[in-house]
Amino acid sequence: MAIFFGISAYGLEVSLGYQRLQTSNLSSMAALTIYATVMFAMVTLVITNAVRFRTIASRLIVTFAFITLVSAASTLVITALVNLFRDREQTFEQLKVVSELKAEQMFAVLDNFETNASQPVLGDELVQQRTLYLLEQNPGTLVYSLNYELVDDAIKKSAAQSQEYQEIYIFDDSGKVIISSSKQNENQVISGEAQFAAAAKGQKFTVVNSPFASQQSIIILNRIERNGQFKGALAIRMRSESIRAIFEQESALGQTFETYLVSSDFSSFTSTRAGQNTAVQTLATSSTFTQKKVSGAEIYPNYGGLQVLGYYEYLPDLDVVLVSEIEQGEVAQKILELLFTTISVGAFTALMTLAIVLVISRSISTPIVNLARKAVLLA
Repeated sequence: MAIFFGISAYGLEVSLGYQRLQTSNLSSMAALTIYATVMFAMVTLVITNAVRFRTIASRLIVTFAFITLVSAASTLVITALVNLFRDREQTFEQLKVVSELKAEQMFAVLDNFETNASQPVLGDELVQQRTLYLLEQNPGTLVYSLNYELVDDAIKKSAAQSQEYQEIYIFDDSGKVIISSSKQNENQVISGEAQFAAAAKGQKFTVVNSPFASQQSIIILNRIERNGQFKGALAIRMRSESIRAIFEQESALGQTFETYLVSSDFSSFTSTRAGQNTAVQTLATSSTFTQKKVSGAEIYPNYGGLQVLGYYEYLPDLDVVLVSEIEQGEVAQKILELLFTTISVGAFTALMTLAIVLVISRSISTPIVNLARKAVLLA
């Protein structure tokens, strides 16, 4: 029996692929329950074989009861495991769907703002030609001034369309702002800023993060070329409120569910449940910005140290990672509620089975005992 127990324990150790984490993790508890169930079955089997029963009925009752209890315990463990991993996969899929939906909503809003703002400048062929002239020629001439006035009127018209636009400006291939709806920003050089690098490599959007929500913005970039050569870009700096509103919408997934954007400096661009500009040094952000993973679904500690089920996806157009998370405890709570129901049904079934076992064992043992007595009398 000891050899059998040792071989069984080693087989379980090799075959069970569960990662035994903290005891607060439900998967580790399920794995421990499997070990406990097998150990209980083996110990009970040894005891029942060692005990000398006085009657056949008592042996049958104990044997049937043992089989019933082990079967019920095994069923509960298997049910817990199946529900655990099924609900996890379902939760990951829901997080992915919500993330993709919010990303689509965000880019739809940005594309709409981009179309409306750039149409008066780049949608008009005459204004576009004047813009190229400003990008390629030096200021100081009458022709340059006339072209400047024409493009400036188009930019003012674009900026007046919505209060979401903080600034609309054009910078050349050296990073110099040649014209802007905010005149104090003209002639500034932004060649060292992320927006210039983003425009040079063809990126359409970039974010400007800040600890203060009022100073956060998204810059929409329209690359301007001639014969495939980069000449500059039309930049539209817009407020982040319309984007933040998308991610702050409540969801039916759960009370602890949240979706937010994290910029490359590992701080949240949209609000988290911890507040604005939260430091997010998690597996999701490190996998994206350090390990260059495009997307993933994992269980990890969030920015507050709580275990969460999370889905993350890198958005190269914004150079941010979109993260959707829900606390593992909330997901496990649903499983535990189902498990309690299963235990209640299992306990009732076990009692009914024991009653049936008692009746059947007596019906089997009584004729055998009577037969033995008659055999003794006959002898």
